Amino acid sequence: MLSLGQEKDWLKDDLDQDEIEGIIKKDYDENQQEYYPVSQDLFHPKKNSDVKDILDKVEYKELEIDY
Repeated sequence: MLSLGQEKDWLKDDLDQDEIEGIIKKDYDENQQEYYPVSQDLFHPKKNSDVKDILDKVEYKELEIDY
């Protein structure tokens, strides 16, 4: 998950080790990230995960946090 500038830097032909490490160590903007639980079928070897809704948000009771 790279910014546009980082992506351009990453694709440079003359990228050196220090530049690679600088890109990798840079923090990501969490405001641009979205994360949520998805179907456990995604990694199940006997289930077809090649379906349109495999990455839809799924609510799991065991992941609920009571505040």
